[in-house]
Order: sequence, then structure tokens, then C-alpha cells
Amino acid sequence: MKPIRHLSTCEEIEEDSSGVAVILGCDQPPQCSSKMVLMAPKIRLGSGYEMPVLGFGTHKLRGYHCLTAVHCALETGYRHFDTAFCNENESEVGMAILSQIKMGNVSRENIFITTKLWNTHHDPRNVRRICESQLHRLGLGYIDLYLMHSPVGYRFMCDEILKPTKAGKIVTTDVDYIDTWHAMEELVMLGLVRSIGVCNFNMEQVQRVIQCSSLKPVVNQVELWPGFMQKDLVDYCRYNGIVVTAYIPLGHPNRIEHTPKYFFSAGMKRLEKKYKRTAAQIVLRYLIDYGVVPIIKASNAMQIRQNLAIFDFQLNYADTLALRSLKPRGRIVTHDSTSNHPFYPFEKEDEVDETPINAYHDESFQRAGAKTRQRPDHKPKQKSDKNAKLMADQNTNHEMSQKNQAVVPAPKTKFMAVEDTNHEKSQKKQVAAPAHKTKSIVFENTNQETSQKKQGAAPAPTTKSLVNTNQETSPGKLVATPKSANAPPPVEYVNRNASTVSFKKDSDTSPTQPRKSSQALTGRVRYSMP
Repeated sequence: MKPIRHLSTCEEIEEDSSGVAVILGCDQPPQCSSKMVLMAPKIRLGSGYEMPVLGFGTHKLRGYHCLTAVHCALETGYRHFDTAFCNENESEVGMAILSQIKMGNVSRENIFITTKLWNTHHDPRNVRRICESQLHRLGLGYIDLYLMHSPVGYRFMCDEILKPTKAGKIVTTDVDYIDTWHAMEELVMLGLVRSIGVCNFNMEQVQRVIQCSSLKPVVNQVELWPGFMQKDLVDYCRYNGIVVTAYIPLGHPNRIEHTPKYFFSAGMKRLEKKYKRTAAQIVLRYLIDYGVVPIIKASNAMQIRQNLAIFDFQLNYADTLALRSLKPRGRIVTHDSTSNHPFYPFEKEDEVDETPINAYHDESFQRAGAKTRQRPDHKPKQKSDKNAKLMADQNTNHEMSQKNQAVVPAPKTKFMAVEDTNHEKSQKKQVAAPAHKTKSIVFENTNQETSQKKQGAAPAPTTKSLVNTNQETSPGKLVATPKSANAPPPVEYVNRNASTVSFKKDSDTSPTQPRKSSQALTGRVRYSMP
């Protein structure tokens, strides 16, 4: 494998620079005769430093394979490398980077190194010690990004034991991740790391870190791929200025079992033929356009080069929507061994709803008389205390008004003059108004005996009865009953303190047929303020 500086000269680059998309960390041309390679653009973190939008992962890479993969990635144009204490390959990653720096192919300022604090080192007393040990393995003077690997801490036995177990279960501790975060903040003050962040944290845990610390996390690294996009978490982190980096960005493709299905589907093959790219390139481009930083791992030189060649094309809107509409799948990395810990960040298996989303909107569940299907965590909406109290007061007022109208006369009576032209003498009748004050006037037609006992006068012939219909109609609406054969002339009801309502005679209405609702009230209503 030849170093980059032996591949071409600066003169050749100037002649052929128009066909190469180059994003450099500085505006000045290179000082040595090195080839300008395609590099990923950078995004600014909350700490003020810049991070390339595509990272090279080193998970499960050991020894010589890790050394050659990092060399190939550096020569191809990768500048963002992600490792961890539990990967046990920090020495190989640092050795490859230092060798490229000594050859003059890259500079330390253009390299972005991310490593993580392992779960057995959550004790604040061990944070600085283990960070200095990781710097010694990498052979570097500082770490660009230092992440807390998980909010769940393991019991510390020694540095070589990564997962202490007892009776087949991982032994955890009750160390609060907030205390661990405060110890990581001291590393920034000491200059050992430039930026700090978290990994595998949910929204509530990220919010707690923001509220209880002086330095906000700049990165949250989580599992994210087209079948598991975690839109709510990404939107929340984006709102708080936190960059989301995605591990397992492809969803662990398996060419033998053809999983995940989207990666080997006919739709993906159509996109590969349309853009003349591989499925991995299309997915990586989609995630970068979505606003996350994918961490892609590859050990094959051809795949390493293909994964970086994604910045000279772009997916159109229709294809982006097609990828966004993929059916959500389950989480691949679950860490079930620590599911009983109070800081466990993921949903438990018994809390996950495996029913497809469309099943909740099926028409078969919306039939008349059938109960709609609800999610397990669904809680029926209850009326607020304010509305319940208001309805209770209305029912109480309605009952009191009925009692007042039937038994207790109002202390203040209102006189209503009723004039009948068919009789020789007009009679005046006093009708008691309801005790409660409303905008509507209630007219009640009582029998002859009740009116004689209350008023001591002969009742007038019943021509029209106006009944209170609070339960059937809205308050204040008057309903007229059918007229008899010898219907009297128009009657005018006069209320001294309210508006005057007049009715006109309707000659077209049959005496034996009741009036329609549209013909019940014909006339003009005049409103006058007292």
C-alpha cells in the first residue's frame, strides 16, 4: 500500500482539480506534494470544535486487521475515527494514526478521535485515571470526543474484566451517571479531552444531564438505521443543540439470511440501478441528509472507499420519502442483562407494542357498537374537574328551578297581560316567574283548579300553551301547541322587564293539524333594554 504522497503531485492536482469535490479543513493549499482526496464535510459541535459528518467505526477489529483498515481509511480520506475502551483496539488505532502523521500524510489537527468511558469506570475516582490510560494507549495528547458508554454502571473488579458476572448475570452498581458526568467535566478543564458526550441515553436522561451540569453533552451516540430511526429522540437532541451519531447505520446486513429486509428488497435494487450506487451508499447518504452522523465499519478496502464516496450525489424527495416510510423494526442492541437496573435506558420487552400501526386505524375496529382497539398503554381521556363541576352545577340549577316552579312561588311576581277579544270582558292573570334569573321567559299552562287556588279567579280559555322545554330544546326557545277550531285572534304577551314577543295569525294553518316548527313562530321579535 503506497502512501498518499507518492500517488500524485501538486501540479497534477491543479490540472485535474475541477472534477474532484474536496472539503478541506483549511483554506490554504497543502504544503507538501500530497494528493487531495475526497473528504467528508464537517459539522460544528456545541463546544465550538468541528467533527466530520461520517465516521469510521472499529468495533470488533483486532490486531493486524484493525491496523490495515485504519491505514486504508486514512489514505482514502476518513478523518473521523470511533473506538472505545471495550473494543480493546485503541493501541492499533493510535499506532496507525501516528504512522500516517509521521509520514506527513495527515496532521493531528485534522484527525477527530472518539473514544468512550466503559461501564466499569463510572466511579468518579476512576474517571481521570482511566482517561489518562486511554491517552497512553492512543499515543495522543488529547481526545477530541469522550463519551460515557452507558448510563448503567458495572461493578469494578479490574481494568481487564469488562463484564463482571455473578450467577450468569452482570453485576451492576448504583453509581449515578450524574456524578460520573461531573468527573468528565473535570477532564475538559484539565485539557485531556476537548468535548464530552453520552451514548445510549434516552430523552429523560439527556434532559437530566442538561439540568444538573454546567457542560451540556455535545453528542449522543445511539442505535439508528432506516428501520429504527428514533425520530423523537433525534428531534429532541436537535432542539437542544446535540448532534446524534448513529452506530449500526445499516442494520447489520446479513447476505445469507437476507436481513434486514429493506436492504435486499426490490425497492432498494431499483434505487441502486437509478443512482448507480450500492445499498450502503444510498443508506449512508439518506442518514446524513436526515441530520445524523453515521459511524460505518468496514474491513474491505473496496467497501471503505465506496462508503466515503457519497458526497457527489443526492437522493431526490420521492426516494427520501420512500425510505422514510419503511415499517419500523425492533432494536438490535438491547442490553437485556441490565434491564432491571433503574437507569436502564431502553424499553423493556413487555412494554414494546409489536402490533402494526395500521391495525389501530382499521375500519373493522370502528364499527357501530364495537369497542375500538386501544394500545396497552392507552389511558381513556377523563373529563377535567372544571367541566365536571360545571355540569354538576347545571344539573343542580335545573332541579332547583323545577322545584321553584312547581312548589315555591317567586318572591317577586311579574305581571303578564293577556287580552282576549272573543270574550266580552278581558281578564288579567298573574303568572309567577321562576326564581332564578334567565334570559328566557317561561310560560306554564296550569290546570283550572291550581290557577283558582293561587289566583282566586276564573281561568281564561286555553288557546295556546307555551311549555318549558329545557331538556328537549335550548333555553329561551318557545314552542307553540296546535290551535283549536275556535282559535282566538292574535295574542300579545307583554313582559315589562324583557323584550316583547308578538304572534300573528296564520290563516293557512289547518285547525286540526299542528303547525310545523318553521311555521310555529311567525312574526317579529323586538328587543328593548329595560
